[in-house]
Amino acid sequence: MLTIKQITENTEAVLRGLEKKHFKNAKETIDQVIALNDKRRSTQNELDKNLAEVNSLSRTIGQLMKEGKKEEAETARARVAELKEGNKELDAAMTQAATDMQNVLYTIPNIPYDSVPEGVGAEDNVVEKMGGMETELPKDALPHWELAKKYDLIDFDLGVKITGAGFPVYKGKGAQLQRALINFFLDEARKSGYTEIMPPTVVNAASGYGTGQLPDKEGQMYCEHCGREIQIVPEFDPALETSLHKALSDVGTQIAEKASEDSKPETDAGQSAVPGKQPSVKNRRKERWKVFAGLFAAAALCAGMSLIFWHHTPEYRYEKAAAQMKEKSYNSAAELLELLVEQDPRNVEYLNALSSCYYFEGKLEEAKELCLTILNMDASCEDAYRRCVAIYEKQNDYAAINALMQSCPDVQIQSRYLDYMANPPEFDLQSGTYREAQNLKLIGNAAGTIYFTTDGSVPDENSQVYTSPIPLKDGGYEIKALFVNHYGIASDISSANYYIDISRPDAPYVTPLPGNYDKPVRIEVDVPDGCSVYYTMDKTEPTASSTRYEEPFWLPVGYSTFKFVTIAPDGVTGSVTECNYTLDLHPLLSMEAASNQLLLTLKNAGVVNSLQGDVPDGDGRNLYTFKYALTINNHHYYLYREYHELDGESNATGNDYVVNYMSGECYRAEKQEDKSFKLYAIEQPENGQE
Repeated sequence: MLTIKQITENTEAVLRGLEKKHFKNAKETIDQVIALNDKRRSTQNELDKNLAEVNSLSRTIGQLMKEGKKEEAETARARVAELKEGNKELDAAMTQAATDMQNVLYTIPNIPYDSVPEGVGAEDNVVEKMGGMETELPKDALPHWELAKKYDLIDFDLGVKITGAGFPVYKGKGAQLQRALINFFLDEARKSGYTEIMPPTVVNAASGYGTGQLPDKEGQMYCEHCGREIQIVPEFDPALETSLHKALSDVGTQIAEKASEDSKPETDAGQSAVPGKQPSVKNRRKERWKVFAGLFAAAALCAGMSLIFWHHTPEYRYEKAAAQMKEKSYNSAAELLELLVEQDPRNVEYLNALSSCYYFEGKLEEAKELCLTILNMDASCEDAYRRCVAIYEKQNDYAAINALMQSCPDVQIQSRYLDYMANPPEFDLQSGTYREAQNLKLIGNAAGTIYFTTDGSVPDENSQVYTSPIPLKDGGYEIKALFVNHYGIASDISSANYYIDISRPDAPYVTPLPGNYDKPVRIEVDVPDGCSVYYTMDKTEPTASSTRYEEPFWLPVGYSTFKFVTIAPDGVTGSVTECNYTLDLHPLLSMEAASNQLLLTLKNAGVVNSLQGDVPDGDGRNLYTFKYALTINNHHYYLYREYHELDGESNATGNDYVVNYMSGECYRAEKQEDKSFKLYAIEQPENGQE
């Protein structure tokens, strides 16, 4: 079949070749192929362009949300949805174009070589070489098809009936000529270094009935009960059989003569027989015993001859060989079995027993060859497989074991030798496009190691080792895998292609916008429904193990870098939103001065005994740690959290205090259910103000 590359790069040459073959509508067909290919390519380009635009828009949506451009972000979102819907139609159109193009390619023949002349008949052929003497034909010479009919050399009609057009039946001298041409070809092939092989000829039952070989010959080929091929008794000895027949015949003659004599009337010596006179009882008993003795002798002779004959049967020899094998006399058993195999070389039972003898004698190569011979005749002979595997294992030829079991048609036998086999790894996912992330499992048939690549490169033992499912996230993957069993035998490479097209959640929208602030501000994140937002403050990329956003929080004093990410319930991660802030409060009191003011206020109130935070009972001290700046009722405060330190351990007490960084006023702060703070005077905790 012509390739699309040939057609597109050498269109004119292809057209010339098709015209040379007189292919109808060559130009129209080639134009159709080119048009379908152009459609496929343009659709592919448009699809790639759309995918690139989708990726670009997905990245900008988050940025637009950061900048507070919600309408533009929604417009971009709608455009992404529109593109994804259109991509489905483009993908279907591209696939259809590729299929149609392939179907048209199937109808286009291969083009001839450039040196082939153009023509429609034999008269257009070009003679390249001639040899011998050219015969001058008479004017009334007949063409070859008429000569074939005249001399009954070829029967075209019968050939059509048997096999269809193009396969005639050669007859008489026509068959001889055909055979001579075949022999000439084979002779020339042998001169060129080829080896001639004649495989066995196999026919089906229908052919046997058609030629008359069946059913009348059926009983001559196979036993109707056991299905085994009928065997002629081996070692037939004509001389022995002649002797048996002669001996039995002589005995029969003697018995007949004796019986004839006994039927005559008994007479006294020298006297003629007297009619009506009966022999004596004593003589009759004597003659009866003679008959019985003759019959017994004949029976004994038959039994002896039968015993001699039985000793020459295959059944006797096989039983004797089996008994010798049981006694571990393998050499003697092998001699008997070799005779049986010589007489019946296709008897699997004999071959199997002889192979076993060779194996135990240490003749491994001979045993192996017999096993392979058996398997060529009976591919389900488990004994032959088991013995072959044992021999190869002794020879450390594990590659041969793998090849042997790969060729075994019996799955049950294969299952017993899986550890020796190296089958290509299997994938639990079919190749294709998936709309969500996947975990690909690679499956080996036995103990061993699976090596894989994800970029289409050929894996080897230096590639990544498969230990757990391979995560397939967004994008394309060409997975190739190789299995190596614990004997070091490598399998063929299996491969699959995957494209993960994930619909990602929106990037987090954060307020206020990044910038510089001189008053306390709270960071608030718009969390999409059903999703979670995580963030970091150390410039690292946020993940599901980062801090989870639960509620608005106050911006820290100074310069801060926040990174926020949205994670869907199925674990799909959206784009990251990065925000940079600077909080410069310009307070009248620094954080250190406010901390000292708080300690002085708590000392005056008797909460602590000293500016070091010593508690009144003398058991440890209190520490006050700055958390963040906040605004309460339009007043700006530092918030400090109280910790109690004892024996080197520090634990939060649950008390928070705020200091107005403009006036220095100090209050105890209590967070309410609505996340607001209620402030209490430290001297008078019962009088609270919000």
